[in-house]
Amino acid sequence: MSIKRTKREVRKPAKPRGLPRERLAKAIVQIFRIILGHGCELGLADCLKLAEMIDGMEFRKENEERQLGKAKKAPKVVMTYAQAEAIVLKGIEMGTRRSRSVALAVAAQFEFTISQIDAIGYWMPARAVEVTDDMILRGGKVWRPGLRFEDFETGILDLSRLKTGHAAQFDVMEYPLFQLVLAAVPEDQRT
Repeated sequence: MSIKRTKREVRKPAKPRGLPRERLAKAIVQIFRIILGHGCELGLADCLKLAEMIDGMEFRKENEERQLGKAKKAPKVVMTYAQAEAIVLKGIEMGTRRSRSVALAVAAQFEFTISQIDAIGYWMPARAVEVTDDMILRGGKVWRPGLRFEDFETGILDLSRLKTGHAAQFDVMEYPLFQLVLAAVPEDQRT
């Protein structure tokens, strides 16, 4: 009888795609050690011999067992230029203020490699900032806007990334997708 093999077999999930039975396998090994220890106290030769053999033995998980029952991480999906361009072109084609805003945010996220929160903004607790009359308030939270037209009206966008705090500077004229959307937004709607 192999203790490691027994533990390995007991650990296997009871059902297909089920979780490994870690607690049961560990309990069986513990019970085996208790019984073996009792046999050693009684002076049984075979128990003493077996106890000597497994003394200090570790029941580590093997590589394939470590993955047993764990959900695999979904592969990270990265937007391609063609996908970003398709969203931008559709937003321009639809022609509404909202669709152009989505197109502008996607172009900014893709070309400036900024997060969505940096592009469109986020809600934060109102107590964390000094609230002014021009701020949007709802449910004890204040809206902190992302990119605004005045942020890049000089042609240069200076921003500090929310998650990392790293400062970044972009010459918006160097980004064709962003320029394409920007050109589709009428001057009187750039507020």
